[in-house]
Amino acid sequence: MAKRNLLSNQWFKGICCLAAGGIGALILIVGMGMLPQADCPLWLPLLSALAAAGLCAWCLFAPKCPQKTFRHGGQQLAALCCAALLCTLLLECFGFNHRAFVTRHCQPMTLSNEDFYALGEYPADLGYDGEILVLNDDDETCTIYNDSVDQQTIALGVTMSGEARPVKIDVYIHDFANSVYEVLAASGVCVPGADGLNTFYCALYSNEELSSLKLVFTLPDDQEAAVTSVVLNPKVPVQWQPLRMALCFGALLLLLCAIRFPWLQTVYDRRRLSHRLVLLIPMILLMVFTTVIAVYSTPKGENGSFQTLMNGNALEDVTDNEKDGYGMLFAAFLKGQVHLIPDPDPNLLAMENPYDKGARGLSDVTWFPDCALYDGHYYVYFGPGPVLLTYYPYYWLTGRVPSDMLCGLFLSWICIPLCYVGVCGFMRRYTKKPNLFLLSLGCLAVCCVAGLPRLLAAAARYENVVAMNIGMMAGAVGFGLYGIMEKKPWKRSCLFVLCGVCFALQGTCRANTLLITTAFLALPFVNVLRDKTRALGARLGDGACFLVPALLGVGGVMLYNYARFGSVAEFGQLYQITNEDIRYNVFRPEFIPQALWHYFLTLPAFQDTFPYVAENFTFTNVAGNDFWTDGNVGMLSYPLLWLLLLSKTALRCYRRDPRELRTERNTAVWLPALLCVCLCVVSHFYAGVLQRYTHDFLFTLALLSLFVGLSLQREYADASPVAGRGMALSLTAACSLSILLGIAFVFSNERMFVEKNAPELYYTLVRMFFPY
Repeated sequence: MAKRNLLSNQWFKGICCLAAGGIGALILIVGMGMLPQADCPLWLPLLSALAAAGLCAWCLFAPKCPQKTFRHGGQQLAALCCAALLCTLLLECFGFNHRAFVTRHCQPMTLSNEDFYALGEYPADLGYDGEILVLNDDDETCTIYNDSVDQQTIALGVTMSGEARPVKIDVYIHDFANSVYEVLAASGVCVPGADGLNTFYCALYSNEELSSLKLVFTLPDDQEAAVTSVVLNPKVPVQWQPLRMALCFGALLLLLCAIRFPWLQTVYDRRRLSHRLVLLIPMILLMVFTTVIAVYSTPKGENGSFQTLMNGNALEDVTDNEKDGYGMLFAAFLKGQVHLIPDPDPNLLAMENPYDKGARGLSDVTWFPDCALYDGHYYVYFGPGPVLLTYYPYYWLTGRVPSDMLCGLFLSWICIPLCYVGVCGFMRRYTKKPNLFLLSLGCLAVCCVAGLPRLLAAAARYENVVAMNIGMMAGAVGFGLYGIMEKKPWKRSCLFVLCGVCFALQGTCRANTLLITTAFLALPFVNVLRDKTRALGARLGDGACFLVPALLGVGGVMLYNYARFGSVAEFGQLYQITNEDIRYNVFRPEFIPQALWHYFLTLPAFQDTFPYVAENFTFTNVAGNDFWTDGNVGMLSYPLLWLLLLSKTALRCYRRDPRELRTERNTAVWLPALLCVCLCVVSHFYAGVLQRYTHDFLFTLALLSLFVGLSLQREYADASPVAGRGMALSLTAACSLSILLGIAFVFSNERMFVEKNAPELYYTLVRMFFPY
């Protein structure tokens, strides 16, 4: 009885919590004090104290909740945050910084720079401060040797100075127990001039004493760097990574919440603000992420990357800039013409076949790459949509022209919300009682699989028009389906107008994908016109709200084509000045299996460091001339799309629905998917194999796959809790892996803007999860 009275005393409980917090902080401080160079910032013991005290408070104060429930949700969430924080601190200290424990008893040995030699010369070229100069030779590498080491090793540290540009280091060793002369023992990247990245640490386990050490440096063009020191068996310092800790904390917290809360029982209710926030918060976080990527992908100017990004370019700087196709097109529009202002080289026009790259090379003429040449003028054969949507408003507001990256950022702010509109509109129309958290995770996965973050990170005229096309397609589908379900006439009319505007703008981007959008909307709109429960005038008014802007947009594109090439159906593809004469690319039925393989089944290349995946360079022999095969990732590399194989099973879940709705749903699933397959084959023969080409179809296939997953999860959950839980976990895993893959391609794509313009960020991420 006395013990229970003691535990019920509030003062005693408070003292226990304070003691738990103090013990937690003390353990961290003592543990870090045992390690060399373990700088322990004040916020770390404070976090450990907070986490320990919070868990103690939960155990002493919280009411008993033996079952999984949302009751006392705030208290449970606080306790889970404390648990996730403690796990994060333990993982950071003893997991990611394990090398500090391994090397804490080492006796560092600094090798003399004078003992190194390079390219058969002795000693190596030394600078004024005794540093070893590392220069880019004919092979873009520089090699230095030391054959008088005579030391057994477990680690190596190389410190460099110079420009903040990445230098790859390959470490070769030969020890007295190895019969091979030298072996590659470690490889990594050092960024001279960047604090925290200018020293490269690696494990270097020799079986006996080293007989020789060779360091091979691979440098960018015109790079000069210097090796400040080479240390054997260094005491590797503890390296705290707040970003890594935040990511681990978030992942652990989500995992604990999934275990503790009954999230599988929560059905999405769009009328509840909390449910809408569950959808909106990830969308806002994704938009913040794209903003950060845009800033870091911009070269640093005098006022920093952000100011350089937002300033854009002067109009006179883009008028004849061949690297800024949309800037040249905007300048031409301002001048009242559809062809670009710069005139082609007269020698190019005098050629018998100016579209033959080999002939152009032999004739030594100049040309603007990736433009269309017709009737003595240059044209941009990409759709003018980004110019209409972003260039004009920005120019009217600032008097300047947005860069490709700024245009891509504006498009991401527009297209990510539209992507959510498309997903939610489709699911509201065709699914029943979707799970709230799976719907939120699925919306995020569709955005990442569709490639909106990746297209922004590689923003150029190619990627921006594709990103806008994805957003306009999603907007047309979402607004159209919302309009069909809306009961208020004025809202219904507004939604149909927005649908028509998005449809028209999609036509100014990638007109071939209008077939897919039409496949989504045709039958629902026909059913609206056939709905005899509404007055004929109301039905015709709904049709006009969509058709007027849609037809005006499509008609405008046709007039634009006629003004350029004398044909309403010619977009300039046949007149491309590029790496090949596109007229020789013809359809060959025997290569259809090859086309399907490249577009659907080609796996990405895998690597052991961040971002762990890369585009797969492939070969295809179809055209007989230069064919685009720079880098490709098959669409089925995204696990979410695997669910599309179960679409027939998912459609059976709605067999009790009215026949008209079942027919509409079946058409909305099968017809767009079939059109995607057919357009992939056409793109293969007339464009080639490239990752960005797949983004024309990934939104559609990801949307349909999410529909399949949500439908099956609800069907299985109604039939059996165990089966529903299994399907929910499968869909969660597919969406999570697809999101991670989509984010990985932000840092691994054909442009690599983040690595080029922000090497400090890129290589901080490279070292984040495998720091040594």
